[in-house]
Amino acid sequence: MGKYEEAYRTYRDFVHRWDAINAFKFDQKAKSLNEKHKIELQAQKDARHKSQIIWSCVGGIVVLAMGVVILLLLVRSNRTKKALALEKVKAKESENAKLKSESEKLVLEKDRLALENKTLQLEMDNKVLEAENLAHRVATLETESDSLRALIDAKEELPGEVKDAIKVRIEMLNSLLASYITDNDQYEKPYDTWVRELTDDTEAFMNSNRLAFQASHPNFIRYFEDHGLTTEEINYVCLYAIGLRGKEVGSYMKKRSHVNTSSAIRKKLGIDKHETNIGIYVRKLLKSL
Repeated sequence: MGKYEEAYRTYRDFVHRWDAINAFKFDQKAKSLNEKHKIELQAQKDARHKSQIIWSCVGGIVVLAMGVVILLLLVRSNRTKKALALEKVKAKESENAKLKSESEKLVLEKDRLALENKTLQLEMDNKVLEAENLAHRVATLETESDSLRALIDAKEELPGEVKDAIKVRIEMLNSLLASYITDNDQYEKPYDTWVRELTDDTEAFMNSNRLAFQASHPNFIRYFEDHGLTTEEINYVCLYAIGLRGKEVGSYMKKRSHVNTSSAIRKKLGIDKHETNIGIYVRKLLKSL
């Protein structure tokens, strides 16, 4: 059309506009890329944060799980320890109960043995005392026998009841000495029978016993007569003279009044009840007179 200048201006405006459009597009694209990059960076950041949160949660869960496991193990361990402790306590209590039972059994056994030993000791003491009484009776009978034989040999006139008492004592001595020397039961049987028959009649035996002492130990009997003792009281004293003790005298006499008799004799002889035993006093007196 020949309009070169206008065409140049138009082309220049077109280029400027096109460049502006391209620049705008570029800017838009750059901006879009930048925003996209920012979005990607934010997304990556969010992803990392999310991942951190997830792993933190997983770690926390793992830690909590381990804590729970540890707690469970501790609880189980404590329960096991508690069960073991209870078993030990029960075992200890059972052992203590057993030991206590054994201790009680030992105490009972010890008491039983002590009682047995005491019983054996009492039996031994009784046997020793019986042996001493037997020896005393044998010695007394030997002494009486010598005195009685001397009276018979002297051929003095004696009352009939005294002669009978002397014969009884000599027969008793013969049987007792034969048994004591030979330790033969055959000698003891007639002696036991004779003694039982003789002593069953308490009053007759006590009179015979007194008459025998009157013949063998006249000073002994006279001592009591001089102190005002009655015939019954002298009979009572003569039981001590053959070796009996207070309980044995009372048991043989079978009288509750023997305690009163003993008190009356002590009073007449001037013996205090706390001073000496009447049996010891009588036997000492028998030896001295």
